[in-house]
Amino acid sequence: MITPDQLAARWLTSRGYLANLRSQGKGCPYVKLGRRVVYREKDVERYENDRRVAVEFVKPRMGGSITYAPSQR
Repeated sequence: MITPDQLAARWLTSRGYLANLRSQGKGCPYVKLGRRVVYREKDVERYENDRRVAVEFVKPRMGGSITYAPSQR
């Protein structure tokens, strides 16, 4: 189980931001144990993977610069 403090540190955000997401019915699924909120590891990993943006390398032509573009999945 992951606490809101741990998840906020993992995502470089605040506990308040996570609380706002929960109150709006958005964000990562969570479990409410009495007044305590926790996140299951597998739910956090699935949430992160679902929002993963793949970037592919685009080889430059002669004299061009290296560019990166989101890959089309």
